Amino acid sequence: MLASDEVTMTTETPTVPGTAAAEGDATARIVPSVAKAVRVLETLAESREPLGLADLARRLALPKSTVKTLCTTLVQTRMARRVQSGSYELGPHVVDLSRAYLAKIELTTEFARICDAVPELAVHTLALSVLDGRDVVYVARRPGRQPLGLDYRLGMRFPATCAAGGKALLSHLSTDEVDRLFPGPELPTLTPHSITTVDALHDELGRTRCFGYAVDDEESATGLYSFGAAVADFDGDGASAAITASAPKGALGPPANLAPERVVELARLLSERMGGPASPRGLAGQVRIWGRAAVRVGDRLPALTLPSTSGRLVDLGAVARDRPVVLFFYPGDREGLRYPELAGCTTQARAFRDCAGAIASFGAELFGVSLQSTPRQREFIDREQLPFELLSDQGRELVGALGIPLWMSRLGEDYPARTTLVVGRGGSVTAVLENVPAQGHAAGALNALEDG
Repeated sequence: MLASDEVTMTTETPTVPGTAAAEGDATARIVPSVAKAVRVLETLAESREPLGLADLARRLALPKSTVKTLCTTLVQTRMARRVQSGSYELGPHVVDLSRAYLAKIELTTEFARICDAVPELAVHTLALSVLDGRDVVYVARRPGRQPLGLDYRLGMRFPATCAAGGKALLSHLSTDEVDRLFPGPELPTLTPHSITTVDALHDELGRTRCFGYAVDDEESATGLYSFGAAVADFDGDGASAAITASAPKGALGPPANLAPERVVELARLLSERMGGPASPRGLAGQVRIWGRAAVRVGDRLPALTLPSTSGRLVDLGAVARDRPVVLFFYPGDREGLRYPELAGCTTQARAFRDCAGAIASFGAELFGVSLQSTPRQREFIDREQLPFELLSDQGRELVGALGIPLWMSRLGEDYPARTTLVVGRGGSVTAVLENVPAQGHAAGALNALEDG
């Protein structure tokens, strides 16, 4: 049947990028029965419910007998599935093919690589979606620690107006383009919270453009809360995809407060990985360090108070009056997974852990300092069994007062350069260790204490 159907087509037919027709070959050979089968699959994909033969024949404008033959063939090849009602829906082999295709796409590959780049989003389920007409289609996902009532299956479709990722993508279209996509006054809905009118959609897209991210507050599924940010395309004018972070609404705790900006951060990172514009606040791998640390031997340790992982506030000036102090600054726990230039924090901390007893024998107090939050630092202590306190300098008061150099990431995040200060009893700095391998800071501090 297929061989006899093969003809030479010279009429105008839809072209697919990468095919002979797309390259301008007007005599591309097309098999009509294959084209009809593809139309059947496309029609089944567009429908949210299984379709019967009569409905398919009407939508395709084909004889019912032809549609039945096509559907029978598609069922035998597992490209379609016949349900109990006698209707048809997409079959499991479509998923197999889509997974094989998506596995080769650079966008989904890079998404999988960066999913763990933002620890604050570990509790959220992350999903990557693309815009297809008035819908978003999910092409990749990473389950979070908090189970969802909704499973972002590969190939699953939602109305773009009901999903955070969809609204993030629509926000990159002009008002006229949105109106052409949604010409009617009413919109498709999934829950009572879904946006229902085009006017309300324009208001929501305005807020999305203002904040840089979109919100899905139980609009796609009851009990689900999501943030979505668009992944800028190569020239930065449009969007190629969107990243969504979702969690059950009732389970949202403090990590959710950081989710919007972190989703934007992740979307920017994926855009840069795909060759898109870098953040205006810094390029990947660019070290923003102005000279050496400003603090010098003989300078006084500033009388600043910082929160500690022990739960207390540490007055550094008061501590240094009574005993020697060792302060080691480190970029941040696990930040080396995101930026190889920052790797070594665990090595540095372990070296101080192993030397903690020797440092204490000099009567010295040992502290680690980073710009990370106290909860993040407590995770570091628990994982590495660190016997000393870590101080959180999120306000950059201490690094600013001492002039500790900062490294700026592609996303504009600051990280203190690996630096260790030894402060003598009375509060005067006796040693400044810079440009030392991560494992050498503890030994250098011990030598400085021995030299008195």
